Amino acid sequence: MSVRDWALGKLREADAVVAADPVGDDFIHIERKKYRPFTTAAISCNHVATSSVDDLLDSGVQFEFIANIPRQAIWSGDAINQAVRHGLGWGGFGDLLRVIGKEVVAGYQNPEYSFVERGLRQHTRVSGLNRIFDRVFEIERRGLDNVTVVLLNEYEVVAEHIREIRDVYQEFDFVLKTNPNGRITSAAYEVARNIGVEIHAWGELLGRINKP
Repeated sequence: MSVRDWALGKLREADAVVAADPVGDDFIHIERKKYRPFTTAAISCNHVATSSVDDLLDSGVQFEFIANIPRQAIWSGDAINQAVRHGLGWGGFGDLLRVIGKEVVAGYQNPEYSFVERGLRQHTRVSGLNRIFDRVFEIERRGLDNVTVVLLNEYEVVAEHIREIRDVYQEFDFVLKTNPNGRITSAAYEVARNIGVEIHAWGELLGRINKP
């Protein structure tokens, strides 16, 4: 079964969906109970690159959303920027289900990312943001060096989470725990210190950005 066909089956089970029909090889047209219909791409990439988005744009199909199905996939910043430039929403299958319940599909991104991005852009010390990956931002600071932050949405941050994101993203300065609930374990703090990074909750990060 293709990823598109798997997504078709799941969408047809969704309460907010009236109908879901295949379009070409990689797209699904979705009719919704509450809002106007739209078309989404359904792809399966462990690493969504700019070429992945370009291939969809070159297909000739008019669409508003890109759903990448693998749960542990990574989106490059360039791929995200390409999607945003064309007014596309983007995310995983859970994001697709979420956006079905929203009137506006175009330009959607996960609320976790939107919250962090908006908050950082409004910070008086921040002069710019560069999206490196979906969960990684480079923060340009007025009068201070740039820093890189990785977003980690876990209830309890443990040592293995820090090791895993180090393997995936290599170099970064801060880890931001975006889940407001739960805790950061002492073992996670210890691993972070050993590799030369800091872990912060949201309010702590906003204060830390002001310091060298």
